[in-house]
Amino acid sequence: MCGAGALCMGVALVSTILAGLGIEATSSVIQFPIHYVGSLWVDAQGRIYSCDITYERLQIYDKQGAFIRGWFTQGKHIVGVNLDEGTVHLVASDDRNWKYDLFGRPVDKWKEKGSYLETRSRQPKQGDLILVAYIDSYGNVWRYRPRFGGSHIVKSMPDGTEISVVKSPLYLWAIAFPFPAFTYMAVPAVIWAIGEARKKRRAKAHQRGSRESADQQDKDKDGASGEMNK
Repeated sequence: MCGAGALCMGVALVSTILAGLGIEATSSVIQFPIHYVGSLWVDAQGRIYSCDITYERLQIYDKQGAFIRGWFTQGKHIVGVNLDEGTVHLVASDDRNWKYDLFGRPVDKWKEKGSYLETRSRQPKQGDLILVAYIDSYGNVWRYRPRFGGSHIVKSMPDGTEISVVKSPLYLWAIAFPFPAFTYMAVPAVIWAIGEARKKRRAKAHQRGSRESADQQDKDKDGASGEMNK
């Protein structure tokens, strides 16, 4: 579990440094790979809500599996996700509940005893095994399926057809496997270096502009003095 711990540290550093650089951590440009999904939900428009326990992050995909946006959750080990009056409701294994708007902004939080067990009781079962899955109104079963080379979110239709809807791009698979902790630990360093380089370029440009402005003022003064002497 040392690798997972280092990975979480790396994720936290990424989030902190992005915020320091003025990049919103809930931005749709930040897509994490599918690693260990703890809960799934599909809304009436076919959007897929996936909570990844490894990254403590919720990500939203459209019905074709394209990434829309995501954000880091306040709770650990999210085992339940659903939509409640236009907000995203999350339930953690310690009975803590959170609500976010659809852009990841916190709306409410509370702790209610029995939330975890109630959430698990609603999950689809296969024998005695509780599945990380969601059954939509058409009878399609959406589930997380770990696979070598990147986990998928698949849809199993009533006729037995199964399709992979959400797949992690190759570059995200490279991050997730085989050395995710080391890879993510390197990401903050790269972002920091880019930020520092930009700061230095801006400082140099400012200094150059100041010198040019001062030189121009000196020239103007010399010109004015020459005119007066005439």
